[in-house]
Amino acid sequence: MAVLALELYYLILDHLDDFQDRSTIIQYGLVCKDWLHSSRSRIFSDVQLNDLTIGPFFDIVGSETSLLPVTHFIRNLSLFDTEQGHFKNEFDHIRRLGTCPGVKSLHLGLLDYDLDRHCAFLGTILPCVSSLAIGSKVSISPRFILEAIPRFAKLESLTIHDMSRRLFVGYTIPTKYRFPESLSAVDVLDSSDADFFRAVLSLDPAPRFSSISIRSSRPSVDVESFLGKYIIMIGHSLRHLSLYDCSYSPHENSEAIALWYSTGLHSLYLTDKFSLDTLLSRLLMFLPFLRSPTLTKISIAYDAITLKATAATPRLWHEIDAALAGEAFRRLKTVVISWPTHVDDQRWEECLPLSNARGILKFECGVGDEGSK
Repeated sequence: MAVLALELYYLILDHLDDFQDRSTIIQYGLVCKDWLHSSRSRIFSDVQLNDLTIGPFFDIVGSETSLLPVTHFIRNLSLFDTEQGHFKNEFDHIRRLGTCPGVKSLHLGLLDYDLDRHCAFLGTILPCVSSLAIGSKVSISPRFILEAIPRFAKLESLTIHDMSRRLFVGYTIPTKYRFPESLSAVDVLDSSDADFFRAVLSLDPAPRFSSISIRSSRPSVDVESFLGKYIIMIGHSLRHLSLYDCSYSPHENSEAIALWYSTGLHSLYLTDKFSLDTLLSRLLMFLPFLRSPTLTKISIAYDAITLKATAATPRLWHEIDAALAGEAFRRLKTVVISWPTHVDDQRWEECLPLSNARGILKFECGVGDEGSK
């Protein structure tokens, strides 16, 4: 049995209200050289630290004598600034991480000056990071984000969540800037998709992302929108597309959907939490333009609690079912319907009888975060 460190009790008294701190506290108390590697791997695979907890964390784990230090087991690392302070004076603690080749996912919730100060070093000690998420409760300068990205040579997936949603408004990416060639997936929460893709399209050449997730308000794939123009530009290269807050945009031209050019699309994920009618109507708007022979999965997620999921819009469900029965969707393998509450499978089957007969329906209780996969 592991012995809880004395420091643990002080940490519990001081930091009971913060989820990230509680998660770290658990890790503090389970540092013991007698634990099996398999147990330590499970405990320390996901580590979240902020400027208040990183010092005590290394004060405790740094004193252990195991042949494999705790940092060897970290796979997902999160570093956050708090409202009380920031990482300005924590560089020495970050250095104590040493080289961590096992870390594949890095989440940075740092302020501008901390992001700029630490990313060069983090890119050196975390050489195998393939997934990078950058987000803060306050607005971050796009310049610092763009400078951080190339620090990670094996980066494949980038998430930018600016909680102020004003990140790329009016910002122009320097023309000489290049995203890493390995970067294939982007997940963006900003004021609108227009701001990010307007900036990306200004590059020559522009990066060709194969997986795109947009979490802005009413993302538009009209051919005149910046997202639409980007989709047209990359054409066959787009494999996965996820659109959140997918209610119908009154500015979208239903006769000019850029998805017509996405002839290599594999999966489409649509979700909304405000209106089921508009979510289904938008899917119906998209279906005539989905002509990719490789499209095998369509996911619909309604993130609102309702017991009238199938009764509310039977006409729309039937229209979707009829459209999916067309020749263009003969290779479709899965239609995923996600709901926050359980709905009798039989009711879904009655709404989508043709799809049910093909055996392609899949029902999920609980709206997850599928992202762009």
